[in-house]
Amino acid sequence: MNFSGKALWSACILAVSLALVSCSKNNPDELVKSARELLAKNDTKAAVIQLKSALQARNDHAEARFLLGTTLLESRDAAGAEVELAKALEYKYPADKVVPKLAEALLAQGKARKVTDDYGKMRLSDPSAQADLLVILANAWAAQRNAAAFEQALSDALKSQPDHPMASLAMARRKAAKGDFDGALADAEAVLRKDATVAEAHRLKGDVLAFAQADLDGALAAYRKAIEVRPNQLPAHFSAISTLIRMNKIDDAKAQLTQARKFAGGHPQVLFYQAQMALASKDIKAAREASQQLMKVASNHAPSLQLAGAIELQSNALLQAETYLNKALSIAPDLPLARRLLMQTYLRSGQQTKALAAIPADMAPYTKDADMLAAVGEVYLQTGDAKRAADLFSQAAKVDPKDPRRRTALAVARLNSGQADQAFGDLQDIAAADTGASADLALISAYLRRNDLDKALKAIDALEKKQADSPVVHELRAKTLVAKRDLAGARIGPA
Repeated sequence: MNFSGKALWSACILAVSLALVSCSKNNPDELVKSARELLAKNDTKAAVIQLKSALQARNDHAEARFLLGTTLLESRDAAGAEVELAKALEYKYPADKVVPKLAEALLAQGKARKVTDDYGKMRLSDPSAQADLLVILANAWAAQRNAAAFEQALSDALKSQPDHPMASLAMARRKAAKGDFDGALADAEAVLRKDATVAEAHRLKGDVLAFAQADLDGALAAYRKAIEVRPNQLPAHFSAISTLIRMNKIDDAKAQLTQARKFAGGHPQVLFYQAQMALASKDIKAAREASQQLMKVASNHAPSLQLAGAIELQSNALLQAETYLNKALSIAPDLPLARRLLMQTYLRSGQQTKALAAIPADMAPYTKDADMLAAVGEVYLQTGDAKRAADLFSQAAKVDPKDPRRRTALAVARLNSGQADQAFGDLQDIAAADTGASADLALISAYLRRNDLDKALKAIDALEKKQADSPVVHELRAKTLVAKRDLAGARIGPA
């Protein structure tokens, strides 16, 4: 075949270009460079592909091992990160860079003892790296409940690098744990003045505002700032979701959960919030589905068991609710909601003796807990101790005097303990002021038990003004008219 000089030159240029492209695709250094650029753009999936390609071309490429390990750690694959980082160290990547990340990967897998055994006496040459390692060691000591070693490690970290942000924040969280919320907040803000991109400082600020100052708007803004500077900061996403649920902004919480799912679709906390929000929206089917998935990965997590128990109770699956709630309390005996739900479960299933046994042995910690006081009062009311029930409902009503449910329960308890005149007066006042139906129904029931049928009909008329379309109203009127032997009126019903 004959080529002209021009055609031959073009063919040679094309061949060289293809060879260069092929060479580039198989050049591990070029692949690692490309991965670094992708990581700078937060494109971790593409970066991982490039790094694995680099390692196929050259298995002992230390930097590729290190970058792959740190990327896997960021993606919460701590076991995979441990393997890659250990190999990076084996292939002589600088210990100052590898060791803190390797220790972090071990700690993320719950290997706190290995962290302190392997790295407790290690000294790195770079002060910042040494401070990083000491902060991880502090967290490992905390996981082993060694407070003295925890504080010593943090102190050493701040000596190694006085303004180390994570050491400062760890100390700040220690202050918060001891009740020094103002000091913790000041420390978080000091870190942010030096570097506003420290996501953990924004999150700590949010935690203090949410739980110590009840400033939910301020807390939410702080969590969202943490997410802005570090979009894959899952704890900040979860804190924002929790805050939105507390603010009863369920739709906003669902939107936040959708964001979090991009970074951790199958994370147990994602499933937890999915179930919690479905329950809050009264979508029991969706709540049970999410809860059942959650139980596959968090069957020994007390709050998850508590939530699963609440969902089963709402589903009237009483035996399963009892199982979950008992397990939750075996792990964390001081969970007040689980205990209240368990008492309700026993009462609903007719196990009054077990309900009595589930009452906290020491009620002193609950003197300001209106929900617990009312729950225990309900147990005593249903087991025939109306006087003790009335005392507890009275305490609950003092803690939460604006809640008509507490006042209604107190009135019912008084009615059962023989204080009829006061009870009827209380129920009439509550029914007149409350838009809900609980007091009306209790009042109607009380009149029917006394066979005071005319007053029962008047109370039913008052309830009808609140719930004109409720079939319960018409059923109650019909039963009352039948009791009055007004069979024609019972058949005709309301005009």
